[in-house]
Amino acid sequence: RSLDGKLDVETLLESDLDFYFGGEYGGQLLTQHLKAKQFIIYSNEEIKKIAQTLKLVPDEDGNIELCYKFWSDAIELESPKAAPKLVIYADLVNTGNNRNIETAEIIRKNGL
Repeated sequence: RSLDGKLDVETLLESDLDFYFGGEYGGQLLTQHLKAKQFIIYSNEEIKKIAQTLKLVPDEDGNIELCYKFWSDAIELESPKAAPKLVIYADLVNTGNNRNIETAEIIRKNGL
């Protein structure tokens, strides 16, 4: 689901929400190579709860995408709030954006 608003990462990190960053911000966490403009947040929390906490509104062209967390908790994560490397890699490649693909390649080369 696409949402819009200025994502306050600090508010999100300080919240009691269970979530993980994929996409550009996940790539930023893993490589320090990107400055995220688009955000993918994986969570099993209710979308309404996340949207209210972050003061987001539905918008088809928004810069924040909320997705259900689909991987097992048994998967070892590189960073506590980053989705698994393979998920972030796929998110980045899927954008077709050169800077994201470059970051995906850094992730791949560093042990996907």
